[in-house]
Amino acid sequence: MLRRTPPLDGHRRVVEVLELKAPYNLVESLRRATPTGPEAPAVGITLNGEEYAAFQKLGKDMGALLSVGDGFAHLQHGRMYA
Repeated sequence: MLRRTPPLDGHRRVVEVLELKAPYNLVESLRRATPTGPEAPAVGITLNGEEYAAFQKLGKDMGALLSVGDGFAHLQHGRMYA
């Protein structure tokens, strides 16, 4: 049986994800890799242990919010943000 999520519930979940705050040091690290123009090359970065842990936690929080009450969605979100 397919379980449907009411549209407003889906909207609420997305808004909750958008309200998550990423740690400042993680945002600064990711900003260094962001191209700044149409022809700017992408820049690779390596996260230190603290930044990587923050990135992992943010992904888990996003997955948890987006898949409340849906075990399959939680598993898939966990795989996407791992």
